[in-house]
Amino acid sequence: MDKSKFHLITYNWLFVLFVFLFLHFWQGISVGYIIMLVAAYLLILAAGSMFFRWNFYLNAIHHGSRRIKQVALTFDDGPSDKTEAILNILQKEEAPATFFIKGENSTSLRKIVRRVYDEGHLLGNHSFSHNVRFTFQSKKKVIKDLESAAKAIERITGKKSRFFRPPYGVTNPEIAKAVSELGFTVVGWSVRSFDTKYKSPEKLLSRLKQKTKAGDIVLLHDYPDVTLKILPDYIQWLKQNDFQIVSLKKLINKKAYA
Repeated sequence: MDKSKFHLITYNWLFVLFVFLFLHFWQGISVGYIIMLVAAYLLILAAGSMFFRWNFYLNAIHHGSRRIKQVALTFDDGPSDKTEAILNILQKEEAPATFFIKGENSTSLRKIVRRVYDEGHLLGNHSFSHNVRFTFQSKKKVIKDLESAAKAIERITGKKSRFFRPPYGVTNPEIAKAVSELGFTVVGWSVRSFDTKYKSPEKLLSRLKQKTKAGDIVLLHDYPDVTLKILPDYIQWLKQNDFQIVSLKKLINKKAYA
């Protein structure tokens, strides 16, 4: 695994810590400096875990070429009882998308997952359980969870998905090691819609129009009512402004399935 920002910062921090300890024991500098150094390191680790786009613990792809006016639509947390309505819109607009699905949802909504695949959309791994515990598990348990989600997709489609997006966009060393061992391509986003928070379709659509630019990977969800309301207008706006809606695999030039 390539050295991440986490590794580089840790190595440098350990060196500085050694210097401070030396100065403490031999020059008598205050232990308060050491406490502040430790606190700063822990704060950086926490921020690196939360701010996915830093690529602090692992390398993720967050956008395509900024020189080509293309975007990729992605939907997280499905399948849900609204997914088919999303698919109907995408079918009418002839727009491809990628669905990062939860394994536990796919077991009860197999027909919807199959429809996603049959209609030419991509399926990505979004973990099996998608709960807060996922973030605090050992590498072994993360691997087990991701393999369960991967098998759920494979049982329905016959394909092994290579794309992974971490739940909540949270990463840590254990997730990084698990993803590296499993050989996933980690995919983030460059436009976060916040469609799970916005209640007003007008405000959500306005946000998307303001934020979208060439090469963007747009993060949406397939269960909020507000997403269903704005999706046709957003797609029309993209087309009217000469954006080409392309498959995620084309945007980032990576294989979607093994």
